Amino acid sequence: MNVVPLPGMATWRVLEEALRTRRPVSLRYHDRDRLACPHVLGLKDGRPRVLCYQAGGTTSSGRLPTDPAQRWRHLFVDEIEAAALVDGPWESAPNYAPASTGFDHVVTAVAG
Repeated sequence: MNVVPLPGMATWRVLEEALRTRRPVSLRYHDRDRLACPHVLGLKDGRPRVLCYQAGGTTSSGRLPTDPAQRWRHLFVDEIEAAALVDGPWESAPNYAPASTGFDHVVTAVAG
């Protein structure tokens, strides 16, 4: 059974569909436009959270790192704005670890 947390429910559903179908999502997080590929959805301290690979856009520190292994981002779902599925390649990095320490409870994840 999938548990969908109430805060950011519509965004959660977009992220879940992206994870399930391996499609990228355009979104806005902390006033930055990003292109993200969700890998894990779960809860951290009772708040819905996503681990995604950031494939494009900017970060709070500016440009994306050139090293793909450094493009992983934990985002709180209720702080994401304007999430939408987009056409394009779904990206990842070799250091993906589904058992991320950024969650108290994992609801769904891409197999490693």
